[in-house]
Amino acid sequence: MASITFFCANEGYEDNWIEVEKKWTGADSSAAESATLWTEIIPILHKKVSACNLMRDDGSVMTDITELTFEKRHEFDPVIQGFISGILQQTVMRLRALGNANVQVSSSAKGGRN
Repeated sequence: MASITFFCANEGYEDNWIEVEKKWTGADSSAAESATLWTEIIPILHKKVSACNLMRDDGSVMTDITELTFEKRHEFDPVIQGFISGILQQTVMRLRALGNANVQVSSSAKGGRN
C-alpha cells in the first residue's frame, strides 16, 4: 500500500521517522483531526502507521508502532512525543494538499474535461 514518510526535522532527531498509509476515509480524517488526547491518538496510529523508527530515551529504537501505549509514551523525550502526537494532523493536511495539487483544470466553454 502507498504511504507517506515523515521525518523529524529537529536537529539531532533526523533519524526519527513515521510512515503513514495514504489511503484514508473521511471518518479516518475526522477522527484524526479531533484526536487530542493520547488515548485517542494511539489507536489511530496503530491503524494508520505502517512503519516507524523512533528513538527512546534509553537509546533503543521503536520500529513497530503497536508497541506504543499510553504508559510507554513517556519512553520518548518531548520532541519525539510531539512528533508522534502531531503526525495524524500532518498526514490529513498533507493528503488534502496532495488532492488540491492534483486538480485538473478545464478550459472548455462547457466545463468538461479537456
